Amino acid sequence: MHDKLLQADLSKKIYQSRPDLILNVDNEYMTFMLMDEIKKYYKNSAVDMPQRHYLNRFVRDFRQWTEKYVDYMHFTVPLTCGTGDNYQFPGEYIGQYGVYEAVKHIYN
Repeated sequence: MHDKLLQADLSKKIYQSRPDLILNVDNEYMTFMLMDEIKKYYKNSAVDMPQRHYLNRFVRDFRQWTEKYVDYMHFTVPLTCGTGDNYQFPGEYIGQYGVYEAVKHIYN
């Protein structure tokens, strides 16, 4: 799947459309790979990197290292894991009506 995204130049098309926000849905691995590809276009550009949001069921496994890929998370299951440093990934619990609430948050 990642190879097909690269062949379709999805990251280049996203960059050229100059979005204010990128919303990824449900696939962590593909999200991380796509964000790495998109960063290459914004690295030496005068254009600011858009906000990178992610919609998924759980936020519990997201730690500090994930912030280099995703800025904000919308999650539908309110389970979290405690950490020694009390880190909590930036995001909001949006319940089972997640897509509606995520879109509402983005447009606010």
